[in-house]
Amino acid sequence: MTGGPRITLAALAGAFAAMVLVEAASARPDTRQLSCAQAQDLVNERGAITLSTGDFTFARFVSGTAQCRPLGVARPEYAPTRDNRNCRLFTCRGRSSSDGSR
Repeated sequence: MTGGPRITLAALAGAFAAMVLVEAASARPDTRQLSCAQAQDLVNERGAITLSTGDFTFARFVSGTAQCRPLGVARPEYAPTRDNRNCRLFTCRGRSSSDGSR
């Protein structure tokens, strides 16, 4: 048996890796499949969560500034949901000074 088992193991490992990637991608909730209230509730329940916002886009949404790194603050961000193209959620952004500069 030269090479046979290795090829089989490599094929199985590749198939397993593909399944893990598909599962990981499908595990992230998609804002477009949720109502605005559901998306807001999900963010509030988790504190911070990464949600898909489009076919190739995603964002980390937070329930408040406590989930932002030091010197970060929660700012409004709008995401498309099933019932609202501009559902108000929050993401972390850097703090701005009082005159608007960074």
